Amino acid sequence: MAIDSLFERGDKRDWQEFASVLRDDKSVARDALFMCDHHANIESAALARVLIRHFYGDIGGDSLFRGKLVKTGGIKINESI
Repeated sequence: MAIDSLFERGDKRDWQEFASVLRDDKSVARDALFMCDHHANIESAALARVLIRHFYGDIGGDSLFRGKLVKTGGIKINESI
């Protein structure tokens, strides 16, 4: 399921699958963060950010997310993602 579709109409099983993929693939975290900043469903975006922070900690300090940091929803993210 695409991240956009997950945010719009994902059910519990979809979110479980997303969490499993997110845990194994940091590129999904980058894509999800981009969607968090650009999607109208702020509740789903907040849940995705919580999952990303759970798996990757303070992602602003992660080498994967180097660059200029901005503060969004209490979580530092890389502006270039």
